Amino acid sequence: MFFGLFRRRSREAERKTYCEIVAQARQPVFYTDFLVPDTIDGRFDLIVAHAVLYFRRMRNEGKEVSEF
Repeated sequence: MFFGLFRRRSREAERKTYCEIVAQARQPVFYTDFLVPDTIDGRFDLIVAHAVLYFRRMRNEGKEVSEF
């Protein structure tokens, strides 16, 4: 029972999702056409905006997805 608490679980799905969100947020169109500043703050804002949109979409996709 307690041994499962210390077992390291794979976080590959979380890592892949994060990488895809970051890749989408780093599309050049945001910095050229939409004039988002190419700074740490500008990049952070785009990552947060994409993450919010992603997780808002996923929360209505069923129990297994919402647990993710």
